Amino acid sequence: MLPIPLDYLPLESTGVTDQFPNMYWRSGQDILAAARIIGADPRLQAIYLTNFACGPDSFLIGFFRRLMNGKPFLQLEIDEHTADAGVITRCEAFFDSLHLTQRRPA
Repeated sequence: MLPIPLDYLPLESTGVTDQFPNMYWRSGQDILAAARIIGADPRLQAIYLTNFACGPDSFLIGFFRRLMNGKPFLQLEIDEHTADAGVITRCEAFFDSLHLTQRRPA
């Protein structure tokens, strides 16, 4: 997998003010724009990295989920005690699960 940071997506090409006119937080606008892009592109998958007890993240995740249109994504909540090995293991498991669902016959 090739990781693509949020900043590398063409966020300015899609706005979210039509659906979320009161999203005043710039990072929130970027996260939701990314969700709209990723949800519409079958080549892209999302890992939503959030901080434990982060207020804005607690309400953004529901909007993010809605914009993903049922597409699965990995939500990782970290704090100062999170180990790299645990994060890597969860990412690997997420990608493995995506490969399994893509191989299943319809």
